[in-house]
Amino acid sequence: MKLIYVAMAALAGLLYVVGDAFFKMRIQNHTEVGVLDIFKFWTLPAGVALGLIVAYGLGFFGKFLSIYPLKEVDISAYAPLVVVFAILLSAVAGVFFFKEQLSAVRALGVVFAVAAIYLLTLNT
Repeated sequence: MKLIYVAMAALAGLLYVVGDAFFKMRIQNHTEVGVLDIFKFWTLPAGVALGLIVAYGLGFFGKFLSIYPLKEVDISAYAPLVVVFAILLSAVAGVFFFKEQLSAVRALGVVFAVAAIYLLTLNT
C-alpha cells in the first residue's frame, strides 16, 4: 500500500476522532439530551446541535478522503486501517483531553489492532 494512502487513512481517522471529541465536549454537561432528541434537532441546545453538525461534517470529510484510495486499494485492508487510526487516536484523545484511564486491556487491544493492520497489509 502506498504511503500516501496510509497518510490519507490516518487523516480520515483523525477527522473522525476530532469530530467525536468536539461532540463529546459539547454534550458532556447536557444529561437531559437523549438519543431520540437527535431526531428533533430543533429542540437540542445550541452547543449540542453545533457539536452534532461539526462531528458529522468532519466525518463526511473523513469519508471523502477514502474515496480515492479505494479505487486502487483493497477495502479489506484500507477500511480497517482507517478504523485502527481512529481507535488509536481516540485512545490518545481520551487520555490527554478527557483524562480517561487507559487500562492494560484497552492498551493491549490497541496493540492487537495495529498488529492486525500490519498483517492485513502484507503483500498488498
